[in-house]
Amino acid sequence: MSEEQAKAMVAAAGLAPDRERFLMYLAGVPVRRMAELAGVHPNAVDGVLHPYIVAVPGLKELHQSRVIRPQPEQDVPEQWLERLEAVLAHLSEHGELPYESHGTPDGARLGRWLNVQRRRLHGGVLSPRQIQLLDHLRGWRENRTQAGTRRRNDLRLKQLVAFRLEHGRWPWFNAADSEERLIGVWLHGRRQAAGNGRLAEELHQRLDAEAPGWRGRQFPGRKPHQAPRRG
Repeated sequence: MSEEQAKAMVAAAGLAPDRERFLMYLAGVPVRRMAELAGVHPNAVDGVLHPYIVAVPGLKELHQSRVIRPQPEQDVPEQWLERLEAVLAHLSEHGELPYESHGTPDGARLGRWLNVQRRRLHGGVLSPRQIQLLDHLRGWRENRTQAGTRRRNDLRLKQLVAFRLEHGRWPWFNAADSEERLIGVWLHGRRQAAGNGRLAEELHQRLDAEAPGWRGRQFPGRKPHQAPRRG
């Protein structure tokens, strides 16, 4: 079972797939360690995790497979784990990773910490265990501009799929309707990028999987009224 499958099963059960305890459990952080960081009894952590373990058969095995017992020189500092837990809590509360320009002092502080981790990654300083833990934060390697582009692509792809299901055709980039035109312009840009070999592989794969035929011609049907040309 993969991590994404586990998260999907959790969501299907009506549980929060981004809750920090669940994410840390997925990352292989032992229950006792989570309890130490939170200053609570391990039974309290077990109580939070129990519904997740019930909802996802095999979750315990997945957790155990990710538990790493490093040599002393590879231990992750306690303060570092506390910062990671704070980032997970921020993600759970705000739905996004913190950035240096975040509107709250705590968010900005955590954003600076994440930037340090990015620099340490590029400098080859982070340990394999630290990288493994950080990689459970989707997009942590991205700067704010890259993260914004990813979120925008996520939204446009979702809108594209919904438009196709509703109308039975692809949106036009010069449609009179502003919402259709917005999606159509985005799709047109992805088609051009794919044709020039500049489309990111991950986005290309998602388009192929979620919007099959996205590079082809329009579905049969009458072309909507176009917006008048200017000038």
